[in-house]
Amino acid sequence: MINRDEAIQNLKAYWEVTEFNFLARFDVPISQQEIDEPNAFGFFKEIYWNKKRLFFPSEENSVKRNSASCYARKKGLKHNSFYIISAELSPDDKRKKNPYSLTLTHAREASQEEIDQHRSNFERKETVYLAYVNFVAF
Repeated sequence: MINRDEAIQNLKAYWEVTEFNFLARFDVPISQQEIDEPNAFGFFKEIYWNKKRLFFPSEENSVKRNSASCYARKKGLKHNSFYIISAELSPDDKRKKNPYSLTLTHAREASQEEIDQHRSNFERKETVYLAYVNFVAF
């Protein structure tokens, strides 16, 4: 596993940032949506900065790009709402699967102006299915 300082420097260089402050959408897994306990959790997904969606650096020889995400306790955060977040690199024991794992340190709801400032209109992809049917009429 990459040491903490190297992981932090890699992320800052890869994302061209000096601090881990971003716009992000909060997502609560279905299994956690009805739970109001202190240990209920979710993830900030769709993390943006300066009109770019952020991805974790990929491992060598990997084609797959993993979207950046940040773990957080639910604590009043609303599913599918946008927030301005501050994050830090997760503790070493939580970084075994992802050496760049992030954990929330602070969040506040984002204004529409902030959402427009950081989120690209071109990032919103819709799935389009194209199909045709052959048939013969008698």
